[in-house]
Parts: sequence; structure tokens; C-alpha cells
Amino acid sequence: MAELGSITLKVVTDKAEVTLWNEYVDRHHYLSYKHPIGAALKYFIMSDHPQPQVLGCFRRAMLPHEIPGLLSP
Repeated sequence: MAELGSITLKVVTDKAEVTLWNEYVDRHHYLSYKHPIGAALKYFIMSDHPQPQVLGCFRRAMLPHEIPGLLSP
């Protein structure tokens, strides 16, 4: 693990990153990528050694109270 350097999570935010995230999951996940229902955060698992690189991807479903403005009056 030390040879990977720091491992961080990067929230996928812009359109190009979302497209890349979808492509990676579609290409490498055994079920490919199907757009799920509901709000979610997408992340890249990143390493910074020897240069920034994507090690993996994951998605976390958001709970209703985590979605800005959904439950506020």
C-alpha cells in the first residue's frame, strides 16, 4: 500500500467526471452501469503516487435529510 502514496476520495462533480465515472463502471463492473433511481454521490478513489490516478469508483445513495432543500420548509 505504501507504494500507492496517499489514498483519497474525490467527489465526482462536473459533467466530464460524471461521464468518465459512468464509463469506468459500465466497462469494469460485472453488471455494467444502469442509472439507478434516487440521489447519490459518486466518488473516485484516488492515489497520488507517482502521479494522480484513479484506482476505483463507488457510489453512495443519499438519505433524504442529506439532499439540500428536500426537507426544508
